[in-house]
Amino acid sequence: MSVIELVVDDLATLRDTWNDDITTSRLRNDSGILRKLMIDGVLGRAWKATGRRGELRVLAPDLKGYLGNFDRSKIVLAQAGGAVYRGVTLALNMVVEGDVSPGGNYDGGESPYREQPLSRYTDGPTIVARGVTVKRRELIQYVANKLGGVHYDEKRRADDYAFRALDNLPQQIVWNDAGGFDLRYYEMLAVGQLLVQAPDVVKWLDEQGR
Repeated sequence: MSVIELVVDDLATLRDTWNDDITTSRLRNDSGILRKLMIDGVLGRAWKATGRRGELRVLAPDLKGYLGNFDRSKIVLAQAGGAVYRGVTLALNMVVEGDVSPGGNYDGGESPYREQPLSRYTDGPTIVARGVTVKRRELIQYVANKLGGVHYDEKRRADDYAFRALDNLPQQIVWNDAGGFDLRYYEMLAVGQLLVQAPDVVKWLDEQGR
């Protein structure tokens, strides 16, 4: 199997199974797919192997732009989101201390979704918790390497700020009658769903008959 065939198969698997009734067990067990594609760089290598120029691009909520220069230390919790789970989508939610607003770059009803190169998407923030920013890269590594998606490792170094912040997140988020869902897994679902919904990926899979 070539690297292109491998990646196309992985992307099709995420598209077909990371749906709005997925379980946390499935997300955890499949986290190795995202780690391989986005952290190990296999997706980028396959994209270049197709002869395309530039990076694959992903349309996703821009948490960094939404927050602007807002003081991160005042943020209890902020999430990029963007996944569909049980018919509900959460994007750019924030809880702060005091009566303040983020003052970011999306006033006047402008869409906070931005097309981003894969590298920027991977290294962009997905969660801010108590002043600690967690990148999508770190979230994937946390679920794959710390929660047991690929291997289980409960150790934390003193400088594992992102992992410690993820440890301490609320275990459940609740939307009316949609039930509870672990916020860490919701953000993982968003990363995967937004990746396979990217126009570049949709076109690529279509070209491959998938």
